[in-house]
Amino acid sequence: RPPRSGVYVPLIAGDNVIGSISVQSYQPGAFSANDLRLLSLIADQAAVAITRARAYGEANQRAVQLQAIHEVSERITAILNLEQLLASVVRLIRERFHYNPVHIFTIEPESDEIVFRASTDPLRRNDMAAFTIPLGYGIVGSAAASGQPIVVGDVHADPRYITGNLATRSELAVPLRIGDQVIGVLDVQSDEPDDFNADDLFIMRTLADQIAIAIDSANSYAAQQEEAWLLNAMLQVAENVGRATTLDELLAMVVRLPPLLVGCDRCLCLLWEREDDAFQLVEGYGLSGQQREKLVGQTIAASAAPLLTKLRDEVRLLTLPNAQQHAGQLPQIVEPCGSGTLVLLPILARASLLGALLIDYNAPEQPLGSRQLALYSGVIGQIASALESALLANEAAEAARLEQELRVAREIQTALLPAALPEILGWDIAADWRSARIVGGDFYDFWRLKSGGPKAGEEENGGTGAVEAVGAVGDGDITHPPQQSLQSNANFSTLNAQFSTPSILGFVIADVSDKGVPAAMFMALSRSLMRAAALDGSPPHVALERANRWITRDSESGMFVTLFYGLLDTDSGHLWYSCAGHNPPLLYRAANGCFEELTTKGIALGVLEEITLHQAETTLLHRRADRVSQ
Repeated sequence: RPPRSGVYVPLIAGDNVIGSISVQSYQPGAFSANDLRLLSLIADQAAVAITRARAYGEANQRAVQLQAIHEVSERITAILNLEQLLASVVRLIRERFHYNPVHIFTIEPESDEIVFRASTDPLRRNDMAAFTIPLGYGIVGSAAASGQPIVVGDVHADPRYITGNLATRSELAVPLRIGDQVIGVLDVQSDEPDDFNADDLFIMRTLADQIAIAIDSANSYAAQQEEAWLLNAMLQVAENVGRATTLDELLAMVVRLPPLLVGCDRCLCLLWEREDDAFQLVEGYGLSGQQREKLVGQTIAASAAPLLTKLRDEVRLLTLPNAQQHAGQLPQIVEPCGSGTLVLLPILARASLLGALLIDYNAPEQPLGSRQLALYSGVIGQIASALESALLANEAAEAARLEQELRVAREIQTALLPAALPEILGWDIAADWRSARIVGGDFYDFWRLKSGGPKAGEEENGGTGAVEAVGAVGDGDITHPPQQSLQSNANFSTLNAQFSTPSILGFVIADVSDKGVPAAMFMALSRSLMRAAALDGSPPHVALERANRWITRDSESGMFVTLFYGLLDTDSGHLWYSCAGHNPPLLYRAANGCFEELTTKGIALGVLEEITLHQAETTLLHRRADRVSQ
């Protein structure tokens, strides 16, 4: 029984046809124009009502969606721990919007790689724990690269799809954006084709904006926490190194802090010895007794350790992963310690290399994040400053100690010189001793011998120079350094009685090679041996040859001493002398205003064991004792 007549009226809302009303009858010609007009009026009213109902339904659905989005946003924005936040986001989206599975990826700013972070699928979560996607690769990578959402109705027909879950048929990937920067991707999948529509896109884009803000807040909070932790760590480092009062205490503290802060297994401190081009391992932590005995105190030449050579030349942080496979880079440490990963930090003070801090991990692959690098930088800066201060203080203390020892040495050396000058009737004797440093190698000496004098040898003349430390004033004849004032002998009048009888006066002027402490020590040796060789009254050249043999045998320093040795008959003014490589003293003859050089051929003492020296003699005019008494 098919219908025989009918009236068909469209439902029109504005310019859009949203449906129709149809009325049919089994009777032919059952409807008239009046029926058409009536049905048109009904259709107009119905179109308005349907449009309103639809708008209300859409508004109500959107309100429900927005309310759900708001609830999710409130809950996720209260979470500041990033890992907890991401896990909560995927779980809340699944619970409120029934998408499953839900994935979140973030972009590593340093490498531009997309890293899997969270999922509602436990199997996928385990499989993708270490999963990374290059930027622009796959649906997720394409969304991250373009910054625009991607909706795929059938993933099997899309070449960008990376085969994963075989049940997946459609996929929606929305970038997470902060301003113009894409920081990650929110991805949902379905096992039904074409399962995502405009509503889903609206929900996901709105959620993505909220999630991006929450992630940014969590990152900012984490950065603030990181900064606060670093500042606190630096404060703790400063307090600990500040408590060290000696260099040893500081070094022990320096190697103890990194294991506490970065969790390394061992920490070693090496100081740079520039003159030797080597590093001295001065302290270590985390070492066994056997390792400590073998390593601490060891000096490692830079040329014997390529890693140390590189540090010396480049002065920057160096790492050595899989150290066992590259043990030749630093064999002195890698082999005894069984190192896995080494981190070598230069210790710098005003751009000058002080040494290095060696961070040693057992793990062959130890990742170094931004936190560890920042911590390394901060710790090494504190250590460098404290170490520089400790080294300077140590050097200052050592310098003060040496200065005190040198002052004592000067007092001892000064005591080796004659405490008083001989006072002999008819003679004025003066001496002056001035050292270029606190201690030195120049010296002079006097001693009294029996009268008669040695047998004169052949006279030798030659050379130029000036007497250094002693002068004798006779009756118009003077030997003394040019323009040097003579010391007054008024304080030694008590010695007149001792030296009033005619006698031979021996005197020596000497200069040791080099200066400072070595010269002072050699001076003491030379003075004692010269006295021992001369006090038996031997002729000057004989005494000097004897002293040379003793000095050469007793000294292995390679140093030598030049001497002028004279024997003066204070009664007659006769002078016997010998010169062993010394600058020749000058004898001034007042009668003619001329200078004579008192010298003989010969070399310094202490160079060769067997030498031949010569002797010469002259006469000094002086005030005779009988004329002085008158």
